Amino acid sequence: MDPRARTTERSRPFPEPFWPVRGFGRPTILYLAALLLAELGEFEFLFHTQLWQLVSPDLLTHDLARSVYYLHAQPPLLNLLAGLLLKSAAALSVDPAVVAKPLFLVLGWLTTCGLHRLLLAVTASNAWALGGTLLLLTDPAFWYFQNFFFYTLPLTAIFTAGAACLRSFLRSGSNRAFLGLAATLWLSVWLRALYHPAWAVLTTGAVLLARRRVDRTAGSWLSRGTRATLVGLISLLALWPAKNLALFGQWTYTTWGCYNFVTAPSWETRVIGAFTRRGVVPDTVRTEIAQFKQREGASAIPAIEEATKSDSTTNWNHYIFVLANRGATRRAIDYALHSPLEFVAQAAGNYFLWSGPAYRDSYSDRIEGPASPSYQTYATLHRRLFFPYLLPSDHPKGGASGDAIRTPIQRLTPFSGIVLPALLLAAAWRLAELERRRRRSDSAFLTILLFWIAWNLVVPAVSDAVESSRMRFPITPILIVVAALTLRPRRDEDHPQLTS
Repeated sequence: MDPRARTTERSRPFPEPFWPVRGFGRPTILYLAALLLAELGEFEFLFHTQLWQLVSPDLLTHDLARSVYYLHAQPPLLNLLAGLLLKSAAALSVDPAVVAKPLFLVLGWLTTCGLHRLLLAVTASNAWALGGTLLLLTDPAFWYFQNFFFYTLPLTAIFTAGAACLRSFLRSGSNRAFLGLAATLWLSVWLRALYHPAWAVLTTGAVLLARRRVDRTAGSWLSRGTRATLVGLISLLALWPAKNLALFGQWTYTTWGCYNFVTAPSWETRVIGAFTRRGVVPDTVRTEIAQFKQREGASAIPAIEEATKSDSTTNWNHYIFVLANRGATRRAIDYALHSPLEFVAQAAGNYFLWSGPAYRDSYSDRIEGPASPSYQTYATLHRRLFFPYLLPSDHPKGGASGDAIRTPIQRLTPFSGIVLPALLLAAAWRLAELERRRRRSDSAFLTILLFWIAWNLVVPAVSDAVESSRMRFPITPILIVVAALTLRPRRDEDHPQLTS
């Protein structure tokens, strides 16, 4: 009997994970059971319009299109979603949380089902699929972010779907799988500035080259549908920075470089610090705003000129960020070149924030989430089990403003010091083994997942360290899949993939 026939027959109970509905029964039961247990934690859905990433809630409710048009601090999708939810809540005369919670429940369910199906596909083991899914569902951060309007859970669902589409396209070359992958890349870039268009372009190029390597049949690796999707993706990736270039003179997805980059004190940091702490707007900035409004032919543009939002919090989309951002990248590069030891030390310390529990506050070390005794007790036990502190920290416990914003608490844990480094080394060894066995689609799949992890790790380390553990959480399913693919080879790997 042909070995490939045995491989296909053995793999038949574990179909490709691209199709989104079939085989969701078991993970749905797991999710619903975990959801019932999570309700003991007394979660209340949080819809905070005070989020720095959002423009004024009044503008999102009553002038959404114009406000997003003048948005420069962030990619547009989070504000678009918030605006649609606020408009729906106003039309129904309910709290925005009532409208947002069902959407986040669906995202949590899809993430659970997608991860389970991926694990089943890469391990051909119900036990490993169950274990990996439970690892996600038992994380307090999963339930905290499912009850918090922010881009963390949507990104988690997007990455899970992206990994499924990636694996399907590498193995089959399906146009629909590539379309799904392109959609997840676009959504990630338009949702959070952490995912630069370069990340999406590098991913796409690597995927197409890998697919060509898997199947060398002429014309089959880049079909007409794939080419059309590729053109559409590049056009969408360029659309938002092109808008910012036309309006603000900067080809960028975010003007927060002046705030986020690891750098030394400068004019930008002083101006931004004075604005965010005390609402100070220099006269030179007011003059620039007046000139901008004149160019636009507008008497008022609240989204960029008001120092505070309608909820009395700071407007982080103020025009001052446009002006301060102009020299931020250059100063950050100068700082890295002229103070390399300080830069590397700060970036290395940020790794410990990135690898900490996503439900821990970076300043106070408190557990984020409900104050109920059941949740706080469970989250504390989870942290002590999975993230116990190996060394005490000499960092001061900072507040939410002022100089303390750059003094978060950094702690060494088994995950940061042992588990993650060991996993990455094991994954590298596994990658070499897959190449030796000529399992080219699996090796490409693992390579790209490792690239996603590396991007998610390195970029926060040199930019916004304060939020880096939350930045890491969306790739939690990716880490679980990489661990499964590394530690539990499928039995059918004795037979190399067919290549021409």
